[in-house]
Amino acid sequence: MNVIQTLQFGEININQDKIITFPQGLAGFEQLTRYVLCHEEGGDGIVHFLQSVEEGDLVFSVGDPAQFGIHYQFTLTDAEMALLELTDMDDLLILILLYRDEEKTTGHREPVRGALTLPLIINIKSRKGIQKIMQTLAPSVLLSEISSSLEE
Repeated sequence: MNVIQTLQFGEININQDKIITFPQGLAGFEQLTRYVLCHEEGGDGIVHFLQSVEEGDLVFSVGDPAQFGIHYQFTLTDAEMALLELTDMDDLLILILLYRDEEKTTGHREPVRGALTLPLIINIKSRKGIQKIMQTLAPSVLLSEISSSLEE
């Protein structure tokens, strides 16, 4: 078990079998490849944290896209599947990076936003992950229970 000093959580013990390896790192942090998922005690369970094992000051807020009504449909390449060591699609965990723009001069906090074109794809069995960089999103809209206020 490793002990690291973190900015967000103070000193934490990291069990080696909980480490998620991103062989190619994350965008802008390619040299840092080992992370662990954390959450705050008593938190709401919506926001989790991806804490770097190698750099205690680096932590990303992440969330399950389904919690925000987002459902991805994309194809993984053979190379991505090999990096993930993926044999069963049921072993996939998809997360989105969450962020908040800096406070404006008005003092109001900005809403939480998600980096939708940069989802994290994690094989929960092999503990391997990738960041899938998507140039665009192909929106899919499900319309249900629509009532029209227009009279015929």
